[in-house]
Amino acid sequence: MGKNPADVIGSIFNGQNRASDTNDMYPNFLLLYSFIKFTNFGKILELGVHDGSSTIAILKAVGEKEGATLTSVDISEAPFAEKLVDTYGYRNIWTFKKQSTDQFFTENKEVFDLIIIDAGHTYDETWMDF
Repeated sequence: MGKNPADVIGSIFNGQNRASDTNDMYPNFLLLYSFIKFTNFGKILELGVHDGSSTIAILKAVGEKEGATLTSVDISEAPFAEKLVDTYGYRNIWTFKKQSTDQFFTENKEVFDLIIIDAGHTYDETWMDF
């Protein structure tokens, strides 16, 4: 990623324009944030959390939309994401499920407006999530 995820996320919240840094994920986070902010998606599902960078970009947009929520699924614990969610006060609009995507889809009864697939990164894993 080139930079500390907290620095990149901080740039979103502080309005810094860092898009010129080619080693920086800022443009990706800004695109993700903008896409969600300026569309009518209210219930969003994120598959894959890792360090929470994308989660926070999504939550920033979700937090600016009345009634919107994010559910995130990851097979691993996400302590950095959990800390960021608490730091920025998004706990009330975020649900984290520690389980495989297969298990989630077997048990889930909710309907989502948008699903962001970023869990497994092989062709087969992505196809299964799709």
